[in-house]
Amino acid sequence: SVDVPRGATVVSLDGRWIIPGLIDGHAHADESTVTRYLANGVTSIRHVGGNLANLTSLQVRISADSIPGPRLYIAGETITGPPAVWPGQTELATPADAEPAVARLAAGAVSQIKLYTHTTRELMEAVVRSARRHDIPVTAHLGYVDAVTAATLGVEAVEHLSGVVESTVADPAPFYAAHRRFPDGWMTFLRGWPGLDSAALD
Repeated sequence: SVDVPRGATVVSLDGRWIIPGLIDGHAHADESTVTRYLANGVTSIRHVGGNLANLTSLQVRISADSIPGPRLYIAGETITGPPAVWPGQTELATPADAEPAVARLAAGAVSQIKLYTHTTRELMEAVVRSARRHDIPVTAHLGYVDAVTAATLGVEAVEHLSGVVESTVADPAPFYAAHRRFPDGWMTFLRGWPGLDSAALD
């Protein structure tokens, strides 16, 4: 029932499967990897943290067919409270710092704002308010805020199931304290899963 355009290349796919393009929901890709993503059927990447200028340039080059690659839905630089964990992160000292940080990312047409482990509740509230003004969703790799609180504050996605253990234990304070150091906090969080109370999880 499809009209094949004149001159089109016809490829026989008898005995094979055709699937929609795959989506990588959490990636940190760059020019050296995007071609491999596409070659393996990944046609869209939700890119959750990287240099905004480099990612925007990469988006433009992919769109112009200068290099083959998947669609990129970028976050740009991740936002965190002090101290930053990775080079290039945007570190907020006070909630007042949220609006200029979000506005800069919004001007770069990001698809989401990404918060990182040292974001406090106060900083998170300020970022979510600013992001809403720019109509941009917020996602987070949590450390100082549990997942239920983050969702209540308006965070729309949680990376790595972070904050879930903290939401279920009677005293999350030791987990928050461990997140002051990276990757100690992450290891403490992972060790919390085996002892998780299923009723509290529900």
